[in-house]
Amino acid sequence: MSDIQRIVELYNLYGSKRRVAKELGMSRNTVARYLQRVQDVKDGVEDEILP
Repeated sequence: MSDIQRIVELYNLYGSKRRVAKELGMSRNTVARYLQRVQDVKDGVEDEILP
């Protein structure tokens, strides 16, 4: 499972960017950035998620 999929899965489970960041050992800003990219793809703003 990719990091992005794991971030989304944990965010849906916990509802907290801080908790997801702690679970995965990354910064809240990184979690927030990836969640925003996922939302942008869903909204049609972006074509794909790039690291």
